Amino acid sequence: MIIHSIALFLGESVAKKCSRFVLLVWLGLAFVLMQSYTANLSSILTLDQLKPSHPTIDCLIRDKENVGYRDSSFIRDLLRDHLHFDESWLKNYSRMEDYT
Repeated sequence: MIIHSIALFLGESVAKKCSRFVLLVWLGLAFVLMQSYTANLSSILTLDQLKPSHPTIDCLIRDKENVGYRDSSFIRDLLRDHLHFDESWLKNYSRMEDYT
């Protein structure tokens, strides 16, 4: 059905079965190549978005960056005791206005 529609669009009819088979193989190949190109292009365009925009813990410690935590959270103890952040680098956020 699809082959007949394409053949009618081109203004010619495909009479032989061998010609129909070759046309079908070419159309399938063209479809696969188009899908592969589209997938490859979208992966290239989204690759930069997949890179983490936040620094690592090692970078935060090395640069002595401030790190915030929510009031009464276990994160403060984790940052101080296990990850060895200095107390002066930790910032307590207790209200919503503190986040801005």
